[in-house]
Amino acid sequence: MDPFSVAVIGAGIGAVATLAAAVPPAATFTYNAAKDSLTSIDYIRKLDHNREKLEKELEELIAFANDIDQGRVKKEEIKNTSIYKVWRTRVSEIEAEVKASTREHERIKEQPGKKFYADKRKLGKEMVNKLEEVTKHIEKGWSIIKNF
Repeated sequence: MDPFSVAVIGAGIGAVATLAAAVPPAATFTYNAAKDSLTSIDYIRKLDHNREKLEKELEELIAFANDIDQGRVKKEEIKNTSIYKVWRTRVSEIEAEVKASTREHERIKEQPGKKFYADKRKLGKEMVNKLEEVTKHIEKGWSIIKNF
């Protein structure tokens, strides 16, 4: 490469770095909005997959709670603690929420149109968030057992 091309490219790189440092907050907001819209598409595209993952994690959470309830976990005193009772109540609430999401998924699964696109995106996002909550709740249950 000739020295002139190197100088032009070097100046261009410097200009890009300067431009990147001077990006206004509105541009960052626009970028984040675009990034969010891409994940919105993923929420819809992965809706069935996320539902399956959510149902499997819920099964694990319920099985874990049942193991404690039925005395398979050796620390019998756990069931009498307020922490456990709150945790177990939340398990039941999560189960009801997942079942409601599943019913909603069945309702809108095959529906065409923009209205249902928004519903699918919203439901997909809810399922991803609920999957994260279920996973954290399982971890919290293990934490209760370990710390008791």
